[in-house]
Amino acid sequence: VNLVGGQEYAFSFAGASVFSDSPAVLNLTLDSTFIAPTSNFPSATGQWNVYNYTFTPAVSGSYQISLTNSNTAFQGN
Repeated sequence: VNLVGGQEYAFSFAGASVFSDSPAVLNLTLDSTFIAPTSNFPSATGQWNVYNYTFTPAVSGSYQISLTNSNTAFQGN
């Protein structure tokens, strides 16, 4: 995605756990650099939470925004 340096951007998502033993642990990155705190989903199932983050890139350019789950357990979310 193309972003303008010095401009603030917002990123939001909602999530819920479906397997209580292994909730998701999501990381938001911009070109592999963490731009938000780790989002730890609750172990309670069906409990939706909304996560809102803002970030300001220093330089204009094309960036890759990624939302990845760092919980690598075999079972779970």
